[in-house]
Amino acid sequence: MIGKRLREVRKKKNFTLQELAELTGFTASYISQIERDLIEPSITALRKLCAALDQKIYYFLDDAPLDPIIVRRDKRQKLKLHNTSISYEFISPMGTQSSYNPQVEVIQIDIQPKEWSSTESFSHNADEIVFILRGELTVILNSDAEERTEVLNSGDSLYILPNVKHRLFNATDEITRILSIITPPIY
Repeated sequence: MIGKRLREVRKKKNFTLQELAELTGFTASYISQIERDLIEPSITALRKLCAALDQKIYYFLDDAPLDPIIVRRDKRQKLKLHNTSISYEFISPMGTQSSYNPQVEVIQIDIQPKEWSSTESFSHNADEIVFILRGELTVILNSDAEERTEVLNSGDSLYILPNVKHRLFNATDEITRILSIITPPIY
C-alpha cells in the first residue's frame, strides 16, 4: 500500500525516481523497491520521502478503505425513546452497520412541540455539537455548582463538553429539528 501511494504522489508531483533520490539522499533503486512493495521503508525514511514530496505521513500509513460508506436516507437507523415523541435518525453509519468502526456519530433529532429530550438531565463521556436545523431549542446545562439556560435558533450551534449534564426542550408549537454530532459515539 505504501509503494502504490508513493508512486502516485511522486508522479503527481512530476518527480522522476532520480530526482526524488537526489532530494532524499536515497538511491533510485531503493525508492523503486519501495514503490513496488518489495521493501517497506523505516519511519525515518518515510519521513524524508514525505518531506521531499510535501506530503503528510499519515497518507501513507492509513489503511482505511478508500470507498465511502454511504447511508441512504431511506436506510437510516431510527430510534424512538420510550415515553417520548422524540425521534432519532442516524446520519452516520453505526458501528454495527459495517466493518468500519466510526469515530463520530451524527444524529438528526426531531423534538415535538412542548417536549423535553429526557425526563432528567444526562451526560456522556463524549464531545457533542448541537446544531439547530429548524425551529428553536432551549438547552439546560447543569453542573454541581450552577445551572445555565441557553435558547438557540435555526443556524445556531452549541458545543457541549464531555460529562456536562444537559437537557433539551422545545418550547415552541412547531417541531424543532437538530443535528447532534458526537465523538466518540455513544450509541
